[in-house]
Amino acid sequence: MGVGAAVGAGVAVYGQLQASQARRSAERANANFLREQAVLDDIATERELDIFDRESDLLIGDNISLIAKSGVDLSGSLLTQVAFDKQQLQAERQGIALTGERRVALSEMKARQTDKYAKDIGYASQLQAFGSMLNIGSSYAQAAQVPKPKPGGNMGAGGG
Repeated sequence: MGVGAAVGAGVAVYGQLQASQARRSAERANANFLREQAVLDDIATERELDIFDRESDLLIGDNISLIAKSGVDLSGSLLTQVAFDKQQLQAERQGIALTGERRVALSEMKARQTDKYAKDIGYASQLQAFGSMLNIGSSYAQAAQVPKPKPGGNMGAGGG
């Protein structure tokens, strides 16, 4: 194995390491994006809950106001209906909150998986480079052990 082949193999190993580094950097950027997405999902959920709470309060308040203006006594079945409406709104609010929590958890989980993948890329590239270097070393060792013809040596079996 010549010096040129060794240099070529070394450049190939270097290229593998650089490509792996670029992939690892891209995956880390993806993980950071997913973490930021989790934060934004949390903010969006809080905003959605705030809007829902205000609209729910307005709806219940408007209903009570309309009932009061009509002169109907706010008791019995009307009061039961208002309480039922509040329960329904509370269940809807819990659904919104749970959906938001799940979006945040999913983004965080994806970020952790992407971080792990980036780390694994680093380990794999190091092992790949180590394997390539072992192959280069093995080729060099084999080339060094090949017997070379001796100058002026015996050219034939009957020589003489």
